[in-house]
Amino acid sequence: MLPFRRGAAITANDVKLSTTKYDHESYQAGPLMPGSYTFKLEGSTGSAKKQVDLMGQANVGKAVKLLTTTTTTSTDDVDENDSDDTEDSNQHHTGKALSVLSKDAATAVSVMANKEDRDADDYTYVESQPWDNVTEIKLYDEDSDKLVDTYRYDKKNDILAKYDDATSKFVEVK
Repeated sequence: MLPFRRGAAITANDVKLSTTKYDHESYQAGPLMPGSYTFKLEGSTGSAKKQVDLMGQANVGKAVKLLTTTTTTSTDDVDENDSDDTEDSNQHHTGKALSVLSKDAATAVSVMANKEDRDADDYTYVESQPWDNVTEIKLYDEDSDKLVDTYRYDKKNDILAKYDDATSKFVEVK
């Protein structure tokens, strides 16, 4: 899926796939053969580029975000805290993308996303394994890189728990 601006060209490895018709549109490319792809979004409001390796079952349905920001001629409204939204920027993220997590961590994220009604692609993740069969996932906001929540998933018993700051304990998510 590629969110972007109206009238922008979407390409994969320099082959035009589509042109956007709306602001904040999503486009689903595929099916694609396994390989390395460079997705580009180019339009009058900006451009973005993302290199993606699609290899095997782990990348089926992979979401690729190409975000652009609109530019204005006014310099009075500049917010020095704004960050660049393009995915190909050198912004450092604390966690890893969903696509590079271990199988157990990806399962934990999937369970969390379903039970908590969260979009798994909005976060980066730090995974650890405090005990056998238990995976701990720390969610970091993809844009601000701030810790959002911490979960533990017991795959043997299929139990998801969320860390509660008030009690300093993990509480089961029903």
